[in-house]
Amino acid sequence: MVQARTFCCCLPVRFGVICMSMFWVLAGGAVGAVGIHQLIQLKQHHLDTQDMVSLAIPTVLYTALAVASIFGFFGAIVRNRSWVSAYGTLLYAHLGFSIVSGAFALYNLFHSTGLNDVRSCISDVDNKDEGSDRKVTEEVCQKTFDVIRVVLVIVLVILWLIELYGCIIVSNYVGQLDDEETSDWVHKTTTEAASQATARAVTTYNVEPYMFTRPHNASNSEEGDNWNQRS
Repeated sequence: MVQARTFCCCLPVRFGVICMSMFWVLAGGAVGAVGIHQLIQLKQHHLDTQDMVSLAIPTVLYTALAVASIFGFFGAIVRNRSWVSAYGTLLYAHLGFSIVSGAFALYNLFHSTGLNDVRSCISDVDNKDEGSDRKVTEEVCQKTFDVIRVVLVIVLVILWLIELYGCIIVSNYVGQLDDEETSDWVHKTTTEAASQATARAVTTYNVEPYMFTRPHNASNSEEGDNWNQRS
């Protein structure tokens, strides 16, 4: 019997894979749906190609993660090592691409894209309220986007940490499935070897009985004893 591996001190890793895959199906699907909606909306405003790419990459990545998590969920339910292992590989790959694309998006947000957004905010306020103080408007727009940047960084880091921990949980569950397959193979091999050894022993005993237990040997032995007595 293979001991179940755990995470968070006492929870089985299989339970962790099931819960995490369900979470990423919902979260990845939601991010993908929102991203697709935003791309459709922003395309009508003729957004820069660089900004479109920055939004399209995470949209595609999280949509793919949602699809991969479906296989991970059913793989954990039926204890299919191949499905769970493939899910773990895709999860590691997604984490790498997510970090790269996230860093690219943050770079754009803190540089060219961020400056353009601040200018756009100032322009919108000026158009709506021509009597507003431009200096105050610039300060409000800048602080608003600073808060958005910080929140986005925190959210991305939290998502990356959750996904990294999820990768570790999946790897541990794959290791547990390997141990279970090895244990089953050893048990099956040992049982078959014991059965074959027992069968050979029984066959040998039935084919070659002890010579003095044969009936005619017993008869000859009795005749010899009678002859010795008459002599």
